[in-house]
Amino acid sequence: MHRILHGNQEAQEEIKAAVETREVNFSQKIARGKYIHEIMVHEVKPECLSEYLTLVRDVYPKLAANPAHEVHHVCSMQNIVGQTWKFTHIWEYKGYAGYDRTTEIARKSSGYLEYREQLQKLVYSQTNSLNQEFAFWNTIPPQTLGGIFEKRTYTLVPGSLLEWEKHWQAGLVARKQVMTPVGAWFSQMGKLNTVTHIWNYGSFAQRKAARDKCWEIDGWADTVHKTVPLVTAMQSEIMKACDFSPIR
Repeated sequence: MHRILHGNQEAQEEIKAAVETREVNFSQKIARGKYIHEIMVHEVKPECLSEYLTLVRDVYPKLAANPAHEVHHVCSMQNIVGQTWKFTHIWEYKGYAGYDRTTEIARKSSGYLEYREQLQKLVYSQTNSLNQEFAFWNTIPPQTLGGIFEKRTYTLVPGSLLEWEKHWQAGLVARKQVMTPVGAWFSQMGKLNTVTHIWNYGSFAQRKAARDKCWEIDGWADTVHKTVPLVTAMQSEIMKACDFSPIR
C-alpha cells in the first residue's frame, strides 16, 4: 500500500511539475516580457467618491514622477456602466525587479503609508493582479483619446492561453481597423487564467457601429468561433478616464 501511495504521489508531483513548466514556457512564448503590469481595482464607498478622487489625483502623479520608482502610471478610469463606484488603475513596472524595488521603497515612505491609511477608509475592497502584455499587442503610450473605454475581462479554460493568443493575433488585425486597442494583458499572479482587454471608442454609438462593422472584416468571425469555447466567464465594463489619467 505504501508503494502504491508513494508512487501515486510521485506521479502527481511529476504532473504538477510538467504543468508548471508548460505554463512558464507558454508565458515566455506569448509575453512581451519587458514590463509587468499591475491592474488595481478599488470599489469605493459611494459617499466617499469625491474624497477618494482628491486623494488619488494628488498621490498617483507623485508616485509616477518619483525618479526612484521604476514604474509608469498607465491609466486611471471609473466605471460608468457596471459597478459605477469601481475604479481601475494600471501601473507599468520595469519587470519583476522593478516591481520589487518600487514597492519596497513605497512601503518605507511615510507619505505612501499615510495614503494607504486614508484609502482604507474610503473603499469597500481593493484587489490587484500582476500581468504581462501579449507580445503582439503593446500597451499604447500616454495620450488623449476622449470618448469611452471598454474593459473586457475573460476567464479562460486552464491551459488554453496559447490557443487564445494565436486566434487573437488575427482578431486584433481585424478589430483595430475600426476601433482603438489600448492594451491586452494576461494574469500571472492574482486571479489566474484571466485576460483583460481595453478598447477605446468615441461614443456608445460609435462602439455599436464599430462592433457591427467587425463582422464584415475577414478573420473576425473565425476569431470569435475559435475563442468562445475557451472562455468560462466574461465581463464588460464601460469606463471614463479620470482627468489625471495618462491615457484618457
